[in-house]
Amino acid sequence: MIQGFSGQSEYTFEQDVQLTYLGNGSDEGLWQSASGTIGYVINSGTKTGNTEFFSTAAENNLAGLIRVNKDYNCGKIEGNDCVPIFKGTGIDAVKEANGGSIPSDIPFIAMSKDAGEILEAAIFNATGTPGVLEMVMDVTNDQERTIYVPCGEIKGKSSELVIVGGHHDTVYHGEGAIDDTSGTASVLEMARQLSDVVNESGTPERTLRFCTWGGEEEGLYGSRAYVSAFQNSLKDNLRLYINLDMNHVDADFSARGNSLRLFGNTPEDMEHIERITDLYKDKRSDVADRYDIQLALYQGAQGEPDGMPYNSDHGPFVYDLGDDIRGRAVVCYGSGSWEYHTYLDTMDRFNEESLGVSVTIYGTYMRFLAYSDY
Repeated sequence: MIQGFSGQSEYTFEQDVQLTYLGNGSDEGLWQSASGTIGYVINSGTKTGNTEFFSTAAENNLAGLIRVNKDYNCGKIEGNDCVPIFKGTGIDAVKEANGGSIPSDIPFIAMSKDAGEILEAAIFNATGTPGVLEMVMDVTNDQERTIYVPCGEIKGKSSELVIVGGHHDTVYHGEGAIDDTSGTASVLEMARQLSDVVNESGTPERTLRFCTWGGEEEGLYGSRAYVSAFQNSLKDNLRLYINLDMNHVDADFSARGNSLRLFGNTPEDMEHIERITDLYKDKRSDVADRYDIQLALYQGAQGEPDGMPYNSDHGPFVYDLGDDIRGRAVVCYGSGSWEYHTYLDTMDRFNEESLGVSVTIYGTYMRFLAYSDY
């Protein structure tokens, strides 16, 4: 699996490029000894680590990097194997580690446990002549692309804004059914329903905006650029940003759970969300009773344990408005999506019913904000 910002390589068998064992990647001496070779790291397929690993590879002039997952997703997706997830890399940190430029000639891939053990048997643990590695990659990572942010708008009587968004991009080798077709579909449905409300009730007090972001997986590029471009207006006019990223629950409740987590960073908003959630449980118990709907409040600074996570498109709206202004946001995350960030994030396991929970609760709050001065 190609990892974030992987580079090009044409290492053939004849070149006999060596493979250096780096353990779990924590030994600085092993990294230094791997200069000019392809590093082999055994680590989990979780979200953390890619930026540090790729930066360290650049700092030590590695010829390439292989990250093997041996303890994440094991036995969940394919047999007893541990399928790795794709994850992007913090480009600013990697450029700094590479002297200010992107390391365009360092290939970076992830392997499953089974694939890694085949490689280990052939090279590190061979009983006879060790095998030889060939790595041919054709990834262009030092050019630029335009990131698009399409938005629809229902103009209100005032310039005060309520925005709902989800990202329309996905990862390499992933169809992105859960991450984040679930969110973009929800944004479109909220736009459809609220346009019907406006047609019946008239112009709202606040302006409503419905956006999908590009480049989320590689660093929140779309939402960060949007907030930067409209920072002055958002500082004055943003009432609330609603983020829908994987607001989905897998159909297999018995094996994967049934939780949906709704959280925000202001008590006032979450008090309203709690009341709407209680009303939803009463009026739509046929759906609500099937899910564990959890509410949480995170009021802290960026990076603090009680702060909003800066891991999806709500982050810039909360922490990047400038002048020490803290934006207001609410978010929904779902559960049970083992296949996310893999080639198996397809519609096969899609549970459209679960989207209705966040769409109804947050859509109700968006309607309330549209026609009130609260």
